Amino acid sequence: MSDPHEPQSYYDLLGIKPGAALEEIKRAYRRKVRTCHPDLNRAADPAHFKRVQRAYEVLRDPARRKRYDAAAGVATQNDFAAPDRSSFNRLLNNLCSSLQTALDNTQSTSRKRQGKSRRAG
Repeated sequence: MSDPHEPQSYYDLLGIKPGAALEEIKRAYRRKVRTCHPDLNRAADPAHFKRVQRAYEVLRDPARRKRYDAAAGVATQNDFAAPDRSSFNRLLNNLCSSLQTALDNTQSTSRKRQGKSRRAG
């Protein structure tokens, strides 16, 4: 078993995986409270209970959980989802269009210069 004073992730404190759904987080918290709440278990460490409580407060709130995951470098299943191809295709099309426009402008400028130099000579 790990050292209770060793820093643990909020997921480890509740005994769940990072991709856990809200219902799973609630169940894990309730299960953990039964063993670590000072009113229910006289031998329980109040500081440990406060850490478990904090973990639940953060993980049950989607915005706070997202910030926690980002700060802790937690990878969730959603991080490995397939990228949105339509966004990539739009980006690629815009890039190609911009390059084509720049190329057309360069060729047009070059032709104008060639025409002026032939008339001057």
